[in-house]
Amino acid sequence: SMAYRFLDGNIYIGGGFGSAGGTANANYLVPYDPRTDRFGTLNGTITTGAQANVQSVSISSAGSIFFVGSFLGVGGTTSRNVGQYSGAYGTLGGSVINVAVDPVLTSLHANGSFFIGGNYNTIGGTAYQGVGYWTSAGFSTLTNGTVDRAIALGWGLDNKLYIAGSFTTAGGSANANNVASWNGTFGTLNGGLQGGGSVLALVVAPDGR
Repeated sequence: SMAYRFLDGNIYIGGGFGSAGGTANANYLVPYDPRTDRFGTLNGTITTGAQANVQSVSISSAGSIFFVGSFLGVGGTTSRNVGQYSGAYGTLGGSVINVAVDPVLTSLHANGSFFIGGNYNTIGGTAYQGVGYWTSAGFSTLTNGTVDRAIALGWGLDNKLYIAGSFTTAGGSANANNVASWNGTFGTLNGGLQGGGSVLALVVAPDGR
């Protein structure tokens, strides 16, 4: 599970649970208010499936909650594995993310774009590989290439999207080796990381390092 604190003071928690603090129907995505030590519920439901969960949550400056994971629909729709919440559950253009193995993860840019990474091959029937993004106009791919499997995303102070995961090339650039950057085109990070295995986490410090 994971948690994200919003400006209203609530902590939003996603995972594979069916109740929270004894509150029924507080399943998969719930708010927690540390000032009152109480869990709440959201208006609507997430349609579950086998091994259902909410894997990652991001919140925009306008208060919309974007979330991804392994589920069959939100708010009575069939928007599989991706959704949003703004007082009620909604879809992102009715799109479906087809996940091959791993759940997906999210990152928000300051301009409101919602970036989605993971091990998937299509969104809404359109071929996407590894990383894509959503705006109010719909989903788009990253220009000039793909990565095989993104596990972590983060925005640098240089306005680059940093991508970590399990891949050897990024946008056709060789020797990416599990870490790359993107700001319209893909770039590598000094030859990447050697020695096998995947990069599982990435965070950008306040000073940009």
